[in-house]
Amino acid sequence: MSFAIEIVIPAPIDVVFDYVHNDEKILEWSTFMVENRYPSNIDVENPREGDKYIYLCKRWGRKYMNLRRKF
Repeated sequence: MSFAIEIVIPAPIDVVFDYVHNDEKILEWSTFMVENRYPSNIDVENPREGDKYIYLCKRWGRKYMNLRRKF
């Protein structure tokens, strides 16, 4: 199963990217994210394709889920 959502945001790309890349700003708009946990060998400011991290999220009010993700 997959889905896609498209939205046009009237803002410069660097401003928009900061809101989907910066964890503190993601917390401003995401109702699911609790935190991202990065291994010590990842440069969070300059991630490489294939770098892995753990996305801790809250769903259905209080259930926490650890999801492994890749850049």
